[in-house]
Amino acid sequence: MRTDVAAGLERVVAATRFAMVAFVAAIVLTGVSIVVSGAAQTVLQYLATLGFVLAWATTSSGVYGRSETWLRGACLKSLKWWFFIFAPVGVLNLVFTVANSAQA
Repeated sequence: MRTDVAAGLERVVAATRFAMVAFVAAIVLTGVSIVVSGAAQTVLQYLATLGFVLAWATTSSGVYGRSETWLRGACLKSLKWWFFIFAPVGVLNLVFTVANSAQA
């Protein structure tokens, strides 16, 4: 039993480091997006969101799942979450913004 824990520990440490780097990068992008305005702000906010999603997926695949292919799993999971959850919400937000500005 202890050999299983020790064998998986190296992957957990690597995944934790990767998740931390993705999280810190997302925090930096968020900070920069506060300073800029316009389209650059929107792009930076979406990239920051993608960074947070990647950190979340890495924690899921590498830390909790202890998968040997945690990096591939985290990237695929974050892309799936991004394209099926966050991107459609962003498109709907754009549609509602355009519709509301047309009425004003």
